[in-house]
Amino acid sequence: MNRDTIFAALAGLGLGAGLALLFAPASGRHLRGRIVYRARGEARRLRHQAEELQETAANLVDQGKEQALKQRDGIVNAVEAGKRAYLETV
Repeated sequence: MNRDTIFAALAGLGLGAGLALLFAPASGRHLRGRIVYRARGEARRLRHQAEELQETAANLVDQGKEQALKQRDGIVNAVEAGKRAYLETV
């Protein structure tokens, strides 16, 4: 390699490093702080959604139990009515 090529490579490297520092979004410490802040916010949001999902699931279970009891009562009543009708005809 000749001197001009080495000088051009070093100049490009220096210019690239300078532009990277100039346009960097934030310092490492600041960027890590922003990441932690957003991660905590997302964790809070996910906990809230999990709580809502748990409440919804509990409500659906309760509704299912109520429907099962109603169906059971209807079947019991139908069986009793069938027994009575049988006994009346015999």
